[in-house]
Amino acid sequence: MKKYFGYAPALIVPRLLAIVTLLVFARIIPPERIGLYSLVILFGEYLDTVFMRWIRASYTRLYYEYGRRGESIDRAIVILMVPGIAFSVIFAFGYVLFDSHYDKTWATLLSLYVVANFILYQGLQFLRVRGKSRLYIIIETLRPILGFGFALMLVSWFGAEYEYLLLGTQSFTALAALFLLWKILKVDSISRPTKLFIKEILGYSGPLIGSFLLAGTILILDRVMLEKIAGTAALGAYAVSYQLGRPALDMLFNIINIGGFPKLVQAYETEGDDGARRIFRQKSVAIGLVTLPMLTFILVSAQNMTDLLLKDEYATVAPVTISLIAMAAFIRGWTRFLIDQIFLLRKTTSDLIWKQAPSLVLMFVVCLVLIPSYGIYGAAASALIGNLFEATLSIMRARKRMKINIFGRELMIILLACILGGGVIWTGRILLGMPGWIGASVLTLGTYGYAMKHLGILSVLKG
Repeated sequence: MKKYFGYAPALIVPRLLAIVTLLVFARIIPPERIGLYSLVILFGEYLDTVFMRWIRASYTRLYYEYGRRGESIDRAIVILMVPGIAFSVIFAFGYVLFDSHYDKTWATLLSLYVVANFILYQGLQFLRVRGKSRLYIIIETLRPILGFGFALMLVSWFGAEYEYLLLGTQSFTALAALFLLWKILKVDSISRPTKLFIKEILGYSGPLIGSFLLAGTILILDRVMLEKIAGTAALGAYAVSYQLGRPALDMLFNIINIGGFPKLVQAYETEGDDGARRIFRQKSVAIGLVTLPMLTFILVSAQNMTDLLLKDEYATVAPVTISLIAMAAFIRGWTRFLIDQIFLLRKTTSDLIWKQAPSLVLMFVVCLVLIPSYGIYGAAASALIGNLFEATLSIMRARKRMKINIFGRELMIILLACILGGGVIWTGRILLGMPGWIGASVLTLGTYGYAMKHLGILSVLKG
């Protein structure tokens, strides 16, 4: 259990503060400016997916291999990051040239976000592979808290603009990144990437580059096309609903994956398919145990969350949008953090590309059809349809690659419990309003935990 949830504080706090940040500042900053803020985050994460994720994946794998020989690769990895950072900065300023809605200030803020976060993520990976979980957790809990406070101070002093919001939140990210860069450069390591080292990295992660590009594009396509078709104000309203519908589920999937994927790899390498099936079953139960209740809660509580947290300009479209986004997030998380890992184990990464490419095409077509007619609803529905189609292709291919029962007895019990619990919460909300919603939610959560323990579901995670 501890291995599955050990990094939980470091994953919960940043995502929780991201939600709080957008909800708080959405009451101060108008939707069109929130849209500009959201687009910086959106492109920053996309550029990280394209240029950096494959490097971090290689680093994690090769760190142990070089470590057995008494060598470290940290400085070489930092040098390999430089071209990705440079291309990302060029993209930021190039985007301004092709779209008059954005200026050099926006491009500069995107560049700041890119540089700070690229270094931060690699620094956190540096701590993780060395088992320095305490420092990892300290950085990832203090950084967003201090950033939120500083952003609130800047906006209060200088005005309700997205620029001060970004400067505030990213200043402490940059400080954390500089600290971690200093830690990395202190290590005795290979000073520059040799031809053999680059060949090894490309040999492992080269096939993943195309998959990361497609996956990142699928993730942002609904929001980019919404901004192009309906404008930044629509994107701002969508972003607020997005923060209520997606991050909680993403956080839970990430928490389990950080502890669960290394166990899956280890079991496969030592015990083959039988070991992978055992850990796959554990991991699927762990994921279902926490994500299905969260999805159920979001679906039955979308209206209450809207009434409680959002202003009128956001509240009108929020309940339906939150529900659609949550379903899309759940399907995507289940695909990425469980089913697709069969392909990574078997090193059949071409399967990832062959099912992502048609999903991207379908999602693009659906966006073109739905967004002009339905706006924000169309964008959310497009994300759901694209992710559902990709998940279907993943399941079909995964069953061929490894004989695994993806939906076992334990998941069926969890699903039934969530349906019953969701019915209780919905009934409490209908009969007694907000007090009924809160009371039924607390009662259902306690009953769910008790039931899972006494039905033997938690015992699957032992060992």
